[in-house]
Amino acid sequence: MCAESNDTTKILMGLSGVIRSTRMTLVLGAPGSGKSTFLRVLAGKLDPSLKFEGKVTYKVEAKSSAPEHLSAYVSQHDLHHAEMTVRETINFSSNMLGTSNEFEMLREVVRQQMGTDEATAELFSKATVLGEGSNLKTNYIIQILGLSTCADTIIGDELQRGVSGGQKKRTTIGEMLVGRARCFFMDDVSTGLDSSTTYEIMTFLRQMAHIMGLTIVISLLQPSIETLALFDDIILLCEGQIIYHGPRRHAVGFFRTIGFTCPS
Repeated sequence: MCAESNDTTKILMGLSGVIRSTRMTLVLGAPGSGKSTFLRVLAGKLDPSLKFEGKVTYKVEAKSSAPEHLSAYVSQHDLHHAEMTVRETINFSSNMLGTSNEFEMLREVVRQQMGTDEATAELFSKATVLGEGSNLKTNYIIQILGLSTCADTIIGDELQRGVSGGQKKRTTIGEMLVGRARCFFMDDVSTGLDSSTTYEIMTFLRQMAHIMGLTIVISLLQPSIETLALFDDIILLCEGQIIYHGPRRHAVGFFRTIGFTCPS
């Protein structure tokens, strides 16, 4: 992949690999290593000014022929309508993207996140029958992302006061999670979040990936040790090339075999 100009600049070079479902993958790399471009390629959101050679497939199906709703890209920039509330924003996204009907798996996520709660489980059962899944899933996403206290507050902008930067980021994530996508590509979603909130969101995303069979790929700049431990796999980029792609638990051993020892 390269930028189209008189002086060709290669951004990503010779990348190949398989990102599996039911796993959460962390993309690491220094600023300028190509993380954002890498995620945009996988999500099919590449800038038209960039030249791309190769192919991206979803379950052996070419990305170009895969359903549009299959993947979702979450940018590091939060773009919202300032006058809409958090709830209205996520509801609007649900109406536009459509809501999945995987209520049995959502019940399991609820059970793990909130403990065994028969009342909550009953709500999911009723929603399945009555067709109220959209509102129920929206409310659940709002609660699990810690947006309950500001659900009816406008997003706001430079001219009118609204929610905080961290709450905007969580709203952005909620907009994507409420839809029918099976593959999520999230670019530096910890921007504006403290380490505790980042950990809580990553814990929720891990449960979603494992229980619902989702593919979740996230780039973070400097995750804490606790947050790092939540990921199943790691992709380490350096100057546009992959220098490690594999299970997180094997990363230290891999670098030890090539002469790079982790400091004690």
